[in-house]
Amino acid sequence: MELAQFECYCSRCLKGPDADVGLSEITRLERALSEWQPGTGVDDAFKLVRLYQEEGLDGFLDTAYAHVALAYNSLGNAQRAKEYAKLTIDAMILADAITPSQRKMWKEFMDRPQEHWSWQRRMTNA
Repeated sequence: MELAQFECYCSRCLKGPDADVGLSEITRLERALSEWQPGTGVDDAFKLVRLYQEEGLDGFLDTAYAHVALAYNSLGNAQRAKEYAKLTIDAMILADAITPSQRKMWKEFMDRPQEHWSWQRRMTNA
């Protein structure tokens, strides 16, 4: 029995090999931000948000927003950290991907960002 051939014409497939460039950059940025590599920070986190949106991965923006929240907190900017923690929670709720422990952790982060392990981390470990 022979399988039928299928040609896809979605926007990702029409890009050809270039379609993987954005996903590779997302992977690289997530790794760099997660490992707190020197030289990474808020700009990289915002680039991650932009790449998620450009790649049509809006349903996974909670990860990118979380990186922005942590990056701001690492610089001692509690207000911006709280704003992005709220966006993280909202994105997780929208994707129906939040657990009670995650909700509790982000709520604690929003209530007391200065007590989170990331507080001013970039200022003290430059």
